[in-house]
This record gives sequence, C-alpha cells and structure tokens, in this order.
Amino acid sequence: MAGTIGAYAKDNFFGAWQGHFAFDGTELMDWASRLQSFYGDFFDQRPASFGVFARTNRLNPGSGIGLTDSFAFTFGDKTPIGDLESLLAHEMVHAFINSLDNSMDAAGGLSMSWFGEGLAVYYQRTLPYRAGLISRQAFLDDLNETAARYYTNALIGTPNDRIAEGFWKDTRVRVLPYDRGSLYFATVDSEIRRASGGQRSLDDLVRRMLAERRAGHPMNLALWRDLLRSELGEKGLTEFDGMLAGKTVSVPSNAFGPCFERVTKQLRRFDLGFDPLVLVSADRRVAGLKPGSTAAAAGLQNGDRILNRFPQDALQGNQSATLTLEIERSGQQIALTYLPRGEEVPAFQWQDKSCQSNVK
Repeated sequence: MAGTIGAYAKDNFFGAWQGHFAFDGTELMDWASRLQSFYGDFFDQRPASFGVFARTNRLNPGSGIGLTDSFAFTFGDKTPIGDLESLLAHEMVHAFINSLDNSMDAAGGLSMSWFGEGLAVYYQRTLPYRAGLISRQAFLDDLNETAARYYTNALIGTPNDRIAEGFWKDTRVRVLPYDRGSLYFATVDSEIRRASGGQRSLDDLVRRMLAERRAGHPMNLALWRDLLRSELGEKGLTEFDGMLAGKTVSVPSNAFGPCFERVTKQLRRFDLGFDPLVLVSADRRVAGLKPGSTAAAAGLQNGDRILNRFPQDALQGNQSATLTLEIERSGQQIALTYLPRGEEVPAFQWQDKSCQSNVK
C-alpha cells in the first residue's frame, strides 16, 4: 500500500485501507465489525482478532483473497458500499466455514466448490438479513441476481465433475458452483424445515459439521451425505446426486420465508456473441462470431483483436449491463458497446409479499 492509510479498530475487529472510498470508510468497517460479531455467535467460533485490508484497483474493483482470520480486497472510487458489504459478507463466511477438507486449492478442489462457495453465497444475504444489517430489498436484490444468473445460464446442466476443466475458461462455468450451490442449500434448508416441522434447518447441519472439524474429525463429503440422509433420507441423497449431475435446482416458492414468493420472469441469457475462449487466448482475436448476435449488430468482426480486459462474472449477473470492447482492426483502434445478451428464457425470481418477517 502507498499513500494515506485509513484505519479502524473495534473490539477484536480491525481494518486498514489505502485510497478513498466513495463513502465514509469507517461506515463500512463498522458494518463489517457488527456482522463479524454476529457470525461469531452464529457459528460459535470467535477468532482472537479478525481484520480486513483494502486497496484501490480501478481495473478490477471488488476482487479479493482470503487470508488467516482476515481478508484483502480491492475497490474503485465509485464502488458502492452495498457491493463491498456483499463482498465482505461472502468472504467472512469463508473464514468460518472455509470448505470441505478438500479445499479449492487442492487437487480436484474445484469439484468441491459447490459446498464452500454455495454456502458463502447463501449466507452472504441470509445472515446479514437476520442480523438486521441489510434491508429486505437488498436481500431480494442479491437473491434475484443469483437466481437470474443461474436460471439463464446456457451451461446450467454442466455436471459438477466438469467444473474444474472449464472454471478458468468460461464465466458461465465459473459461476455455477456459486449459484447452483447457494440455491441448492436454500432448497435443502426448506426441505429440512418442512420435514422437521420447523425444528431444524440447514444451519443445524452446518454447525454439526463445524463441530466435527473442531473435534479433529473429517469434515468431508461423507459427513455431509450422512447428515443429509439423517434429515431427508434416501430422497435427499438422490436430489443431491442430481444436483451434482447438473439437474436444475428447483427452489420452492416459500424457501426464503413467508415474506417472499416465487414468480417466473422472461430474462435473457448472457451471450458474448463470440467464442469465450478468445478471452483466454494469447492474441485475443475474435472467432466464432454469432450471426444475428448483439455483438455482430454492434459491428464486431471475426479477426478483431480485443485489447481491453474486463470482469465477466458480475457482468453475467446484470441483465442491463453493457459491455465495451476496445478492439484493433487493420491498425485502427475502435470501441464497440453492446448488451451481451441472447435469447429469452423463463427464470425464477422472488418478490416481496409485504408481510412481517419472522426469519430466524
């Protein structure tokens, strides 16, 4: 870090940042401190200290990396506080749960990312909402972005054992463990609540798994299957195996409590309009341009060399976000802007039923 350093400390939480947020930095840190305290009570784990570090990055704001009882992330001078709250909520879940004993960094770890990333996405909105740290609308916005990205994903049926080979090649594969996993866990939570008459939930399974880990026992796939069977029987295991095989997760309408109901909307698939492997190739020259696509309509041509880099995961989740490509053609540089969307498909979304929330 270089330049003026901001600092925050409260109880066992601290933060430090370089540069200037688009808001009061202490507001974000105070929010994160309160959420971290709530997480400690919820997961029954309280680290001696927990810290976050932030620095400016105008090219890729909102990226980050988990550290030991801490997290480092980037932001831009226009990054809204809500985006960073969601990022911190997600990454602080990882600090408590991490993943199954086969981590994402281990050989074959990406095939297990449905667990750690799915739970992080599920809890990044659920726990702040329960804690009163985000509004009902913020909860809905987060949920619907995830659901929209999942149900419009042209590669929604990709089996879990094929995730690793495409994870760094295609954003549509990369986001599947996050989106599919989080909606699967929402479904499991709903089914456990229904089967137990509201006495148990997904939370109980997660806490039991963490207790096994603290006791020195494996927190692995076998443990998850055993706990799932104890709550939902063989039907639960069949649904789990179906999810891993790429079966579309159908989340019940009331899965998120009595204040939300499921509706179906027509949304458009994310579609760059050309072969996404172009973006990870050495010369990044457009190939496989789709006739009739919005990219072709904007004037993009096969052979154009793409000069700029851009994050795709968030772009895929935003139905109205446009993409600007800076290209080189015949020695000239051209900027083309278009909406990277294709065909319309039905997708589940949730809406407010305007009731009193009793989510616990």
